[in-house]
Amino acid sequence: MRVQLPRILIVDDEALIAALLSDWIVELGHEPVGPAAAEDAARQLIDSTSPHAAILDVSLSGGDSFALARTCRERSIPFAFATGYGKDRLPPDLADSPVLAKPFTFDDVQQVLANLLG
Repeated sequence: MRVQLPRILIVDDEALIAALLSDWIVELGHEPVGPAAAEDAARQLIDSTSPHAAILDVSLSGGDSFALARTCRERSIPFAFATGYGKDRLPPDLADSPVLAKPFTFDDVQQVLANLLG
């Protein structure tokens, strides 16, 4: 019987950061989903893969990931924002969300995923 690895959605429009996250997620024993660089692609991945958690870059080309974060909340998908700006840039309804501060380290990602996955 094949063991189901936790699926972690990566939403980031910077290819190098997305690739780094993907590699680290694999190293941590999880399955990366994506990466998605835009909201539409991320929504398709959410619908088709039912991720166990998500890391959402706040700033995406053409907008932000706040609507995606709200979708994750509605579907009980735990998430963390990845941002270099800090919590003060988050809207009030998402201000209690975990933040993975850029630049982040492997240990930062490991801790955030441990918290998200419980």
